[in-house]
Amino acid sequence: MVRAARLDGRRFAPGERFHFDLMVFEMRSPALAYFAFSFSQLMREGPGPGRPGAELEAIHSLLPSGEAGERVFDGHTLLSPAPLALPLEASGEPVSRVIVRFVTPTELKGAGQVLREPQFGVLLCHCRFPRASVTARARSPRELKSSGSGPWRRVWMRSLTRANTERRSGKTGQRHTLSVFVGEAEYHGALAEFIPYLKVASWTGVGRQTTWGKGHIEVAVE
Repeated sequence: MVRAARLDGRRFAPGERFHFDLMVFEMRSPALAYFAFSFSQLMREGPGPGRPGAELEAIHSLLPSGEAGERVFDGHTLLSPAPLALPLEASGEPVSRVIVRFVTPTELKGAGQVLREPQFGVLLCHCRFPRASVTARARSPRELKSSGSGPWRRVWMRSLTRANTERRSGKTGQRHTLSVFVGEAEYHGALAEFIPYLKVASWTGVGRQTTWGKGHIEVAVE
């Protein structure tokens, strides 16, 4: 999963450095080596028609905070980074308010319908079962029909701020409006037991096409 939304619309001078995040969910094979080789080739050839090339200088592991950790690739030698472990147990501290920021366009489905609002019950199911059919994997499809049913019945959404978003075709230049969430949703209630799943989802993404960078969320606990 590549996350490079911070690079949208930016221009770089010759020699200027930039970085992006890459999430690799693979524990059984050395997938990072293939990514390092692929991105090295891609950068040299240029990331798109008529675009100048670049050099992959280094790869760093990511810390739980999202900041760069140890360097595992220096342009020549690739080390094996330790996998990132994220807890699913609640800390024990009560949480009554959380803000979920939809950083990139996010599309959620519940009971076969595309939602106009990120109902907490459906959002949580996407967090618990990332990149899977929520209706098929949830304990009961009935839990997805309303944010007022299921174990999250004590949680409600107080506000949602939206931002209009669109997609621009790199080939034709045409712009297309997207029916997705971009903005912040504020949830209130007994939230402590759900916070670990929300935080894990900030790494995996939620909803459709997360491998393309969609569904990136950030979580602020208050």
